[in-house]
Amino acid sequence: MRIRLVILLCCAFLGIAPVVGQTISPIYPLGPEDVVSVTVLKHPEFSGEFLIPPDGMVNFPVVGKVMVNGKTTAELTDVLVKGLSTRLKAPEVTVTLKSQRLQRIYVLGAVKTPGILDYKAGWRVTEALAAAGGTLDNTLQADVTILHVDGTATDLNLGAILREGKVGADAKLAAGDVVMVQKHYARIAVLGFVNKPGYYDLEDGKPLRLTDAIGMAGGTDIKRGQLGEVAVLHTREDGKQERKVYNLEKFLRKAEMKQNPEVVAGDVIYVPETKKPDWTTIFQVISSIGITGSLLK
Repeated sequence: MRIRLVILLCCAFLGIAPVVGQTISPIYPLGPEDVVSVTVLKHPEFSGEFLIPPDGMVNFPVVGKVMVNGKTTAELTDVLVKGLSTRLKAPEVTVTLKSQRLQRIYVLGAVKTPGILDYKAGWRVTEALAAAGGTLDNTLQADVTILHVDGTATDLNLGAILREGKVGADAKLAAGDVVMVQKHYARIAVLGFVNKPGYYDLEDGKPLRLTDAIGMAGGTDIKRGQLGEVAVLHTREDGKQERKVYNLEKFLRKAEMKQNPEVVAGDVIYVPETKKPDWTTIFQVISSIGITGSLLK
């Protein structure tokens, strides 16, 4: 149902013209804008040419409505033979592809130029995204769903492909595929006694140092913010939270790098007012208002 709806929306604003005379594979899945020729021997009244509409449903004489999307010509032949058998004895049916749709794919969602692209054999997801102008800013934390003509779907993690270099995850595409890019936020929260507390996007989802994060928030409140104990609340992949406190004064005075760790998307940073903050209460408040859940979604 999803693929029918997506293709219907695409075809509503971008035209797709058929191409005549191309040789196709016997396993070629029929789809919107293909034209099939049906010949029923000795029964021209049941024969004809049929354009497959965006929803994939074609109304054949006697047989009625048939979902053609994803079927091969051989599979469609079997369906028509079975349907015509209610009227004819041993019907002889031939189905051929009269006119093939343009080989195209659809790239939609969080990309710069969503729409329909001419398909190139062997294309992978990353190549299709590049042809669509690339993803929108800050979308490495994104999921990609490929909707296939046969109604199946493949889910991919864009970060695993682009940031971690997992080539095997960069799936190959086929003509008619719909690539949906679902944006995720890649943000951190910097709270407490800084000049501009709030949410901040990580550029391309890349990690940065604790001091950089505080700098994004305009630095500490000179009169009240304390760097002797700065907390980082980190949510692991298994959903459990890690709570660590760092002494940025040691980093600033002695360049102790372990006191200036990397922060990643989803982290909450808190700069306290006092040199001896009540971290138990502070962490409870942060957890209770659901800040961490809003950073990655």
